[in-house]
Formats: sequence, structure tokens, C-alpha cells
Amino acid sequence: MEASARAASECATCNGLYEHVAALRDELLDLEHELADVLAEVGPAARESARNLVHYLALRRRDRRALQERLAHAGLASLGGCAGSVLHTIEAVLGVLARLEQRPVLASAAGVDRAGAGVELERRTALLLGEPPCARDPRHLVTGGPRPRTGAIGEPGQRVSWQPDRDELGRVLHPALVWLVPEGAPAAQAPGPALALSAEALAQLGPGQRLLLTDVRGKRRQLVTGDEVEGARACASAQTAYLIAGEPVELERAAGESLRLRARVLAPPAPERRLLLARGELLVLTRSGEPGRPARRVDMEQVLPACVPCSLPEVFAAARPGERLLLDQGKIGGIIETVTPDELHVRIVASAEPEAHLGADQRIHLPDTQLEHAAESFADLDVVVLEIDSRAGFEALPALLLATLGAPATGVKIARGDLAIECGHERLAELEEDILCLCEAAHVPVIGAAAAGERDGCALRPLHVSIDSVTRLVRGRAAAAPAAAARGTSALPAR
Repeated sequence: MEASARAASECATCNGLYEHVAALRDELLDLEHELADVLAEVGPAARESARNLVHYLALRRRDRRALQERLAHAGLASLGGCAGSVLHTIEAVLGVLARLEQRPVLASAAGVDRAGAGVELERRTALLLGEPPCARDPRHLVTGGPRPRTGAIGEPGQRVSWQPDRDELGRVLHPALVWLVPEGAPAAQAPGPALALSAEALAQLGPGQRLLLTDVRGKRRQLVTGDEVEGARACASAQTAYLIAGEPVELERAAGESLRLRARVLAPPAPERRLLLARGELLVLTRSGEPGRPARRVDMEQVLPACVPCSLPEVFAAARPGERLLLDQGKIGGIIETVTPDELHVRIVASAEPEAHLGADQRIHLPDTQLEHAAESFADLDVVVLEIDSRAGFEALPALLLATLGAPATGVKIARGDLAIECGHERLAELEEDILCLCEAAHVPVIGAAAAGERDGCALRPLHVSIDSVTRLVRGRAAAAPAAAARGTSALPAR
């Protein structure tokens, strides 16, 4: 009698669950059928991982919390932590429900099981990072890629000079070294004072020629050309000269055949120089390699905006007015007002202090801008590391994983600092959890980049903070991963 009552109670608890779980299984298989052409492009060795990723995307399409709660109430697996073996877990739950409700057990669709998922993940980790050193699990990988950054900062009217080494009697011990470089080359490539000439002018020069120029004091100074080094021409001078950065200077041959070449004085790199930026002022980002310059002010009012070069030309074609631009790890925030083929005019609207200072070689974040890159083909690559450092990268991760699973070694790097700047530190742990679950579903190893330390925030975008402890807490909620639809992060593209 008690056994019958217990069985009746179990059936009442499970009433309707079989249909819901079976419908969920059908959703997984329907999406797999819908993406059959995509899965067919994945190599046989990675196809099961790709199938499981598609099943996980189907699981994440809807809010499953009500179903999870009912499964947990019935004492069954609540589908939490099943990212590595989605279909296998759902079929296992369905099999238990079939026996409880005395239904026929459906034929398995042969999804990868938990043990197989672990083996595949370890295999891919070893291919990407090698075997763990000294029986330790952590492994390291150094990655990098082109990103927009601020260029060198100079100053209009900056003095450029050279002088030879002399002894106590004024005799020349070592001549000064001056470089003639092609136009467009950054001054940082020259290890000393440099004059920029056109490629045609440089081609007319050879070693041993004597060239004359006039410095700002009106004194005639002589250069003797030497060897060519990586496209630049080294010159020696036994005389001291003073010039002004950015100003033109004329070179002429000292004797013999008439020769006049027009050059431009390059400003020496000054990475320690910083631009003063105040809220409400304009900043101009330029395509040219010319060093940046500070703003000009009259009675504390800006009459000429500061400018700084941007290292990535693609930015000027992709940026649009109204989009955000973040600088100096998010401490300076601006809105793009005007876009030209060679300039971005940015209005500074937020900073940690009323006046901020921008240095050279700072990352430029464009969270609203869709940068266009050349189409990548992963077919012939042995190693692919997807670095997720922006909202756009996060949203494209499922499609990127499906496209790269065919490579022998695939991994994902989470750039925590960059993600925090673009998406906000309050969402960083949540995004990291979603990325980890997607990679677990694809059986792909994850490389965690160190998070930056705490910084003061600004009105435009909260700054990133160290979130290691927060992430550990969030990972403790992994059982609720399918419920992410309620958080607004479930709209992950299937293609």
C-alpha cells in the first residue's frame, strides 16, 4: 500500500515533466537540423563538439527556470552544469522520467557524455598549450593583435638639435648622428634627430655625399651621408645645429652637381608627454603619424583642440557620430561628433577628474563601433586563439567557435580589463560566466587574462575593478546557466 502511494506521489510530482523535457530535446535536434550546413563544414574530429555547442545554444534560447525548479523538486538533475554534454544530460533525465511514468524510452541521438566532454577538452588544451609543466594544471600563452592606440605626443615649436662630442679643448671626438628617413615614417623609428624626405629624394642620395642646410640661427651646417639602414640614410655632422620640429628645411649639395631637396624636421618621440583634456573640450584623433600636440588656450578657453594620432586606420572608416570613445583604461570618456577620412572630433564628456591627462600608447576603446577586418579563413591555421575584448566579440563568439572548431588547436582568451571598460565592471563576472559556459559547450579551453586593479570611475562608463572573487561567486551559480535568458544575455546568435 505504501509502495503504491509512493509511486502515485512520484507520478504526481513528475506529471507533465516528460512532455516538457521531450519538447526541449526536440528543440535541440531542430536547431541541429536547421544548422546542418554549418555543422557539415566542421571536420569530423570536432563535429560532436560543434553539435553540443548548437544544443547548448538551443538550451539558452528560452528561460528554463520553471522547468529547472520542477526537475529539482522531483529530485532530478536540474540541467545546471550540463554545458559540456547537453543532449546526453537531457536524454538521461528523459529516461528516468520515462521509467517513472511508465513510458517507452526514446532512442538516443548519441550526444557526447560528460566523460567524453572532459577527455575532448583536455585533448584540445594539450594541443593548444602543451602538457602541464611539473604536473601542475595552469598553463600560459602569450597573445596579441592590432588594436587602436594613441600615438606619440610632441609639441609645436619643439626644438630639435644635435651636437658632436667634443673634448675640453672643443675638438670633435665623435660627430653627431642624424638620420634621413622616408616621409611618413614615425620619429620613434629613428634612434636620433631625423629629417623626413620623399622616397624619390632619398633615392638620389648615396654614401659620401656632403649636404648643406641652414638652421634657425641662420648658420650653415654640413651633413655627410653614410650607409643606408632599413630604408633610412645615416649622416654625420661635426657641427651643432638647432631646428624646429615640423618646419621645412632645404638640403643642397655642397659642391659639384646642383641638388636641392626639401625635407621636414621630425619631432623626437616624447612618450612621457601628456595632453591636458578638460570636460567639454574637443580632442582630435588623426590618421597621420604626426606626433600629437596639446590644445591652445586663451584666457583658459580652448581655441585649438588637442590632437593625437590613432594607430589603426580602419577606425576612421568605421566610426560614426554619436558613438562612444574611451581612453586611458576608461578614465576619459568622449562622444564622437565629427568623422572625416583623416580625423575624428571627440567631445570629452566624462573623466575621473575635471581635468585629465592623456599619454601616448594608450588603448582606444570604441564600444559602439563595428570595426571591419579582412575576412579570416581558418581552414589552414594550426592554432586559433579568439580574444574576446569587446561586446561585439562576445556576441559573435558562438559563430566564431563554430567557424574555428575545425582548426587543430582552438582556444578563447577573455580580456577582462577591456571587457570591463566597454561593458561595465558590474556585468564583467556575468559575461565571463557566459563565455566559460559557451567554451565548455564547445570543449574549448579558456585563457584568462589578468584583470586590472581598481580605479576611480567616471560618469560615462564605470571602470573595471578586480573581480576574481566576484567571478568565483558567480561560478557558484552555474546551475542556473540555462536561466540566463531572464538576464537578457540569451540572444546569442546561432549563425
